[in-house]
Amino acid sequence: MSEYHQLLKRQIGKHLTDTTAQTSGDLEPFFSAVSKAYHEFDEDRNLLERSLEINSAELLEKNTELRAMFAAIPEVLILLDENDKIISFQDNEHQAAHFIFAVEKVGKYLRDVMQSEIYKDLLATVKTSRTKNAKTTFEFSQNTSQNDQRHYESRIIPITQSVTMLLIRDITDRKQKDLDILTSVRRLELQNEVLLELNTRTESHNDLEAFYKTLAASVAKALNVQEVSLWFVDEKEKCFQCALHYNARTKIIKKGSTLELKNIQNYTAALHSGRAMVVENIYDDPRAIEIEKDGTVGAFIHAPIRASSKLLGVLRIEQSEVKRKWRPDEQQFAASAADLTSLVYERWQREATQLALQESEERFKVLAETTEVAIFAMREKFVYANPAMERLIGYTEEELRALSVKILFGEVFASNFPRLSSVKNSAKSKIQKLEVEVATGKGESVWLHTNVAPAMFDGQLTWLASAFDITEQKSTEARLRYQAYHDRLTGLPNRAKLMESISRCLEKASRDKYYRFAICFADIDRFKSINDSLGHLVGDQLLLEVARRLTSNISPLDLVARIGGDEFILLIDNITNEDDIHALVKSLQTAISKPIAISPHELVTSATFGVAIVDHNYEHAESILRDADLAMYQAKTQESSRLCIFDTDMRNLLQQQIETENDLRNAIHNNELRLAYQPIVDFKTGKTVFFEAYVKWRRKKLIAPTVEGFTQRPEDTGALIPAGEWMLRTIVQQLTDWSLMHEPTPISVNLSARQFETASLLERVINILQSSPAAKNKICIEVKESFLDSNTLHASMDRLKSIGCDVLVEGFANGLADCASLNALPIKIIKLHPNITNTIDQGDAYQAFAKASIDLLHSFGFKVVAQGIQTRRQLKTLIALGCDFGQGEYFSEPIGQEVAFTQMAHTWDEVLL
Repeated sequence: MSEYHQLLKRQIGKHLTDTTAQTSGDLEPFFSAVSKAYHEFDEDRNLLERSLEINSAELLEKNTELRAMFAAIPEVLILLDENDKIISFQDNEHQAAHFIFAVEKVGKYLRDVMQSEIYKDLLATVKTSRTKNAKTTFEFSQNTSQNDQRHYESRIIPITQSVTMLLIRDITDRKQKDLDILTSVRRLELQNEVLLELNTRTESHNDLEAFYKTLAASVAKALNVQEVSLWFVDEKEKCFQCALHYNARTKIIKKGSTLELKNIQNYTAALHSGRAMVVENIYDDPRAIEIEKDGTVGAFIHAPIRASSKLLGVLRIEQSEVKRKWRPDEQQFAASAADLTSLVYERWQREATQLALQESEERFKVLAETTEVAIFAMREKFVYANPAMERLIGYTEEELRALSVKILFGEVFASNFPRLSSVKNSAKSKIQKLEVEVATGKGESVWLHTNVAPAMFDGQLTWLASAFDITEQKSTEARLRYQAYHDRLTGLPNRAKLMESISRCLEKASRDKYYRFAICFADIDRFKSINDSLGHLVGDQLLLEVARRLTSNISPLDLVARIGGDEFILLIDNITNEDDIHALVKSLQTAISKPIAISPHELVTSATFGVAIVDHNYEHAESILRDADLAMYQAKTQESSRLCIFDTDMRNLLQQQIETENDLRNAIHNNELRLAYQPIVDFKTGKTVFFEAYVKWRRKKLIAPTVEGFTQRPEDTGALIPAGEWMLRTIVQQLTDWSLMHEPTPISVNLSARQFETASLLERVINILQSSPAAKNKICIEVKESFLDSNTLHASMDRLKSIGCDVLVEGFANGLADCASLNALPIKIIKLHPNITNTIDQGDAYQAFAKASIDLLHSFGFKVVAQGIQTRRQLKTLIALGCDFGQGEYFSEPIGQEVAFTQMAHTWDEVLL
């Protein structure tokens, strides 16, 4: 290296000792320093060259001055002769020579005093300088006794042909400064290259994850760290999610970890400040310990990733295990990398949103133009309609654009969709589902189901909607709603509609203590007989005509409902007193009793009414129907008016009956019931052909053909089921006991119709009947004529007949229609209603009716039993009319089992004569 270069380096080093390290972005001062160093170098060089031009004589004369001048030079000065012997040695700092020369210098050859590895290269340079008579520079390094490496510079200057001067200076400090400058420059160049490369990638890279990988690897390399990771705040702002974690040593990339923000509040607050967290030792910063608990990280720079003052995430640059002092340029680089990440993240999101929007618009256009779903957009007017909407609504898109939403869809619909003023407001709007009836361009009416939501359309906030034609569905709903609230046959309101209407009236009554209304139960007399004898078509026509007559004779404010079978219920609104009800029911009975022509028949019927008058004392609709129903059954027991209005006495009676039923349950449990038997006598043979079983209740001193006879309530109750089973078991046991002594006489037993309502109850009855061989063909089941409407009962009769159990019917009094229906059943014996016996001696007309009934039953093949015979005159009349059997107190009251056993062989000839 030439003396020019050495002076240049010294001047540059002198300049930079007073300045801080420069960055690659601020090199102007550096170049100024270089220019100044060149200028100072020229001055030093001129001074040195003038000194060397002094001839040897003058040198000797001016030895003192030269030595003084040499003493001022901070270098080791050596003069060599042409044989490389040291003729002069000057060491002003007493340091350099200590490390280079091992022995005394003057008079010695250069090869003898210098270390051999240095001498060879130095001597070669000295010879070259002599040969060329030119100044040269030689640099070398030497380890000290403490094993520290020192750097030296030797300037070789030929003075004469026989004298050569060596100037040796310790340049270790200057070398280190040059190295630091070079390292800093290279580091800044690398950082700038990384940022430039990353910035280039941001403009062309659409793969966000690939960019993250490149960023992490580049940052790790530029800052020489082991780990770089990117974390972003999740959508709910509850945690940080790791998008990428890069390990520079293993090259392994991970992601998916999370950090809950509530657990790192101090750390999060520091990032929200917008400044990077610079930690040289994590154990000195409590914020760092929150997130670095495993001790694998010693120091870090965590730079926040922000956009519009909002924290998006953090770029984590981490030094493993050991602490580290972060230079200002490294901190600035980290911040720049985080800012660059923010730009990329925002740009990617923006482009993704734009792409999604573009794709969505393209899909929308294709879908809207090809789908069969009607789609339209609206503000105050329609701004778009697809072809399906045009077909559905009967207007072209141009015609729709000229119409306001309010005119076509109505003000109520339009009021749900005001002008959208901002994206913020539209974001709060949810999808609205509305149904609207619209008049089409063809003058037709269609129902539309619309789904409406705010959306950007043609760059403006718009209400975007889809529509479906639900006209048929609406029609079906209306039909189903009508069917749900109306009787299929008559079209009258059904029970559900009735209950709604009663509930509204009850609500009104609760507000107005003077308001009253009435519920009237109407039951069509003899309907079952007509329906069974003449057929269901005639029965249906009869119901239709009765429904018409009921509806025609009430106010439009009142209601007639059919709740099933031949039962109708009338709701009479706003009544004043019972006289109103009597007058109304009389007019209804008159209307119903008029002949009804149903080709080829002309029918005459009547109706029984039970009424409950309702005021604010009622609370539940079921209570009203119960009371009206009870009044209706009470009316059936009356021979004249066929109308009964429920009163408190009936309610009290009902309560008494409930108590009686409860007592009956206890009586069964406490064995308080006993059986008694009343004989049924054959008028021709005089023998007892049957016993009818009666129940005696010892505690209450009551007796009835069945436990059902102890109650006055028309409907069966749960107490009758176990009581009926008790009767059957007792009779079966009685027959078994009698069979051991004598062939037992058959016994008839009255059972509740509820015993036959379900297969399980019927099977229990059959199991009891079949529990003893003695009972086979010895038990006859009696059922009331009024219970024969039940299809279930018909099937039960067939089942009973199949096990050898006969069925007989009691209470016959209705004539031809009943005979026709009874003939279809497995029945052989019919019991006349007791009223026929009771009135048979009151005149010829009654006898004629009795004879007609007996003859009619005989014509269908039935045997006839007369009930309630109390006098000899009644008996003689019945025998004369051809009646087959009879029973009553005239023969015997119900008797105990011992007496009944003795009468099995008894004849009643003396009574019959």
